[in-house]
Amino acid sequence: MTFADSSRARSGPAGVQRLRSRRGFSLLELVVVLVLIGIVTGISTGRISAMRAQQQVTRASSVIRTRMETAFALAGRNRAPVHIVWNST
Repeated sequence: MTFADSSRARSGPAGVQRLRSRRGFSLLELVVVLVLIGIVTGISTGRISAMRAQQQVTRASSVIRTRMETAFALAGRNRAPVHIVWNST
């Protein structure tokens, strides 16, 4: 069977019917894609929440450092001792 013969065989009614039946995705393909999307989402959600927690810690330490520097600057200008009181609430 040559290339010309195979193209003629596909162009008949059976070939057209075969092409029409293969237009969409199978259920298995859709399930595999949904499972992969779920796995990627689960991995990224864990990493994003860890990054947010780290950013909150970094921001809090920056605020504490800035307030400590301000307190020491004011104490130096006023020639007064610095008293640090920690309230964890």
